[in-house]
Amino acid sequence: INSIINEINDNKIIKAINPTIQETLSIFNDAIILITGDSGSAHLSNITNTTTIALWGPTNKNKTGPISKDLTYIDLNLDCAPCYHKSRVGCGDNQCMQKILPEHVLTIFLKKIPQNLFLKKNN
Repeated sequence: INSIINEINDNKIIKAINPTIQETLSIFNDAIILITGDSGSAHLSNITNTTTIALWGPTNKNKTGPISKDLTYIDLNLDCAPCYHKSRVGCGDNQCMQKILPEHVLTIFLKKIPQNLFLKKNN
């Protein structure tokens, strides 16, 4: 992932650490695409209509997942999922997340991202 960021980054890819909700929404509003986990970020992306790839794991996306026009779930649909219920008790061995490989994410990312983003500027 870092090699991809280094290859195409002209302030096009942002790694945000601990932003406020307002900062998060501002980043999402300016973003072309968001890659996030099964979390509040996936829900917040709906407010800005940002293209979103959500890595989904122990919860039931049909019951608790965000509703968005441009959302792609990466969900391995393992036999043990969903295992995270109201009691907030999961299996303790979140294979549903651990088995999502970077290659899975990259494949979806490359299908969703505008291809002209990869064009290098002529110096």
